[in-house]
Amino acid sequence: MSVSAVADADDNHGYIGEAAKDLPLFDAHIHYKEPAWGPYPPEAVVKLMDENGVAMGLVSSTPDEGTIMLWEYAPKRIVPELRPYHGIANSSNWTRVPGMFDYLKWRLEK
Repeated sequence: MSVSAVADADDNHGYIGEAAKDLPLFDAHIHYKEPAWGPYPPEAVVKLMDENGVAMGLVSSTPDEGTIMLWEYAPKRIVPELRPYHGIANSSNWTRVPGMFDYLKWRLEK
């Protein structure tokens, strides 16, 4: 069996175009759940993003207020994502929870 090393990140394999090394990062999966709000207020989260070269992030939280707090603090850097998880709704049952369509519609309008 032969294995190709073309995808390895080493000195023998450069970037796809020289500008790629200068591109800012977009973090497409940030959770900002309630337990993090005290130790990591919005300004601390944005500072961590700065220190790690993250220009923007897609953020979700349970409850949604965490996402809203970050977006209000840095609206040009935070892309809010609505999470359907609340009350009895969780990752395994949210599509079957009664009233979910109305809840999502209400949150999006808000």
